[in-house]
Amino acid sequence: MNSRVIDNQQQIAVAITFHTYSELILWPYGYTYDALPPDMWPDDHAVFMALGQAMAASNGYQAMQASSLYITDGDFVDWAYGRHRIFAFTFEMYPSIIGTGGFYPPASVIAAQTARNRDAVLYLLEYAGCPYATIGKAPERCTNGRANPPHRSYVPLWAR
Repeated sequence: MNSRVIDNQQQIAVAITFHTYSELILWPYGYTYDALPPDMWPDDHAVFMALGQAMAASNGYQAMQASSLYITDGDFVDWAYGRHRIFAFTFEMYPSIIGTGGFYPPASVIAAQTARNRDAVLYLLEYAGCPYATIGKAPERCTNGRANPPHRSYVPLWAR
């Protein structure tokens, strides 16, 4: 991801990391319970919620801010958004409870669980060119099919 910054513009707009387990879709931040910490724009928070909820509607998962599960630091989605402004999500996949495989579900469920998440992944890819379209802000936030977020000169809190 660091190598995909060209002319001070991150080329990656969205990302997913897949984990087990709990059937959740998580978005930043995991380090704080604040839904809108000082280093997140309101539009970005709205995009995370819109994308997360739409993806969850397609696979039956529950969508939430990562810290709703538990507080964590050094998480991928926090780093991807906090450092690069990438709309990154963690899919905590099958099973929903530990008694049915937990961190190591059986190989026999791979095909079904992959199929279950296909539409969610395709939905995110559909909006990769302009995630702000999910909140009706494509005209002001995107040009030429690329997102122009309001934070081009943004300096993350950790870098100040």
